Amino acid sequence: LAGVDPAVAEFVAASEEAAQRAADERARRQGIVNRRLRRLLAGVGVLLVAALAAGGLAVRQADRADQSADAARAAATRAEARQAGARARATLEVDRALLLAVEGVRLDDSPETEANLLAVLSEHPGLIAPERTPGVPFVAANPAGDRLVTYADGQLAVRDGRTLDVVAASDELAGVHLWADLEFSPDGSQLTVLHNSYDSLDPRDPELAESPVMLYDALTLEPTVRQLGGVPPQSAAQDAVYSGDGRFLAVAFALFRDVDASEAYASPVLVWDLRAPEAPVRLEVDAGPVYTALAMNADGSRLYSAIYPPGDIREFDTETGALVRSVDGIGGRLAASPDGSTLAVTGISGQIVVLDTETLSERLRLEAGTATSFGVPTFSADGRLLAAPDWEAQIVYVWDLATGAI
Repeated sequence: LAGVDPAVAEFVAASEEAAQRAADERARRQGIVNRRLRRLLAGVGVLLVAALAAGGLAVRQADRADQSADAARAAATRAEARQAGARARATLEVDRALLLAVEGVRLDDSPETEANLLAVLSEHPGLIAPERTPGVPFVAANPAGDRLVTYADGQLAVRDGRTLDVVAASDELAGVHLWADLEFSPDGSQLTVLHNSYDSLDPRDPELAESPVMLYDALTLEPTVRQLGGVPPQSAAQDAVYSGDGRFLAVAFALFRDVDASEAYASPVLVWDLRAPEAPVRLEVDAGPVYTALAMNADGSRLYSAIYPPGDIREFDTETGALVRSVDGIGGRLAASPDGSTLAVTGISGQIVVLDTETLSERLRLEAGTATSFGVPTFSADGRLLAAPDWEAQIVYVWDLATGAI
C-alpha cells in the first residue's frame, strides 16, 4: 500500500492470509460434517426402508397366521362333522343316530355329511313319512314307536308308524281336546283316553262327558271289557298317568256341583290297580283345586302332582295318601324317568327343571323357549335324554341329561 508503513502493510497482509486460512478450514470442516450427515441420513433411510419392509412382512405373516388358524378351525369342524356322521352310521339307537347325522350336516354341509344323513335315513325308512297327513291335530305314539293314535273329526285312528296308513278306527267319540289326553300303557297294549278333559285356564265352559275316562284296546280301539269303576259323578278328567310297570293308573279329576257349573270345586286324584279296575283301591288324594298334572314312579308307590298355577310340586305316598314332600313354584307339566329317580317339570318361564325324586331337590335346569311350559316333557327309554316341545317355535328340544347340552 502506497504511503503505508511497511510493518503495517505486512501486518495487514498476514491478517488477510490468516483469515483466508480460517475460512478455508471452516469450509473443509463443514464439508466433513455435511458428508457425515449425508452418510447418516442414508443409513437412516436404509433402516427406515428395512423397518417398513419388516412391518409389511409381519403384517403378511399375521394375515397368514390368521388364515392358518381359520383353516385349522374349519378343518377341525369338518373333522368333527365327519366324526359325527361316522358315529351316526355306527349307532344302533335310531334317535341318537339321526341326531348325530343332522348335527354333522349342521356343522359342515358337504356331500360327505349329507351322504351320512341319507345313509341313516335309508337304514331306518320309518323315519321318513311318505306324505303329509292333513287334518290330524292330536297324535300320540306307542312306546315301541310303530303305531300312532290320532284324533280328528270325532274319531280315534291307529296309524302305521311307517306309512301313516289307518289300520283301525273308533266309532264317533266325545271330544279329545289335547294330545296329552291320549296315554299309552307302558307295554303299548292299552290306551287311556280323557274325553272332554278340563283345563281351568280354558275360557270355554266345561262340557262333561258321560264317561270322562275310557280304556281302549290300543290295536283295535275297541273299549276294553273292564273299565274303571268308581269314577266321580259330574267330573271331568285333567290328566292320566301309568306307573312304570303298568300296574297302576292315576287320574286327576275336576269335580263340579252340577252339570251347568263353570268352575270346579275340587281336584281329587284316584289310583286304580288295573288287575282289578272296578274300583279305586288306593286312597283318594286331594291335590288341591285348579289344574293338576300327574307323574308316577316305576312301581306306583309315589304319585307326583303339579298344581298350576302357581306351579307347586307335591309328592304323595299312594298307599296311605300322605303328603311326603313338596316344592313351590316350579312349573306345570311333569314326567318321571323310567327308573323313577328323576322328575322333569316344565317351568313357568320356559325352563325345564330336573328334580331328584328322593328329595325333590334340583339336579339340573335346562334353558328352553317360553312355550315349552305348555308341553309335556318326555324321557328316552334309557332315561339319558329328555325332550320337550316348543309350540311357538314349532321345534322339539332334546337334551343330554349327563351334560345338559342340547
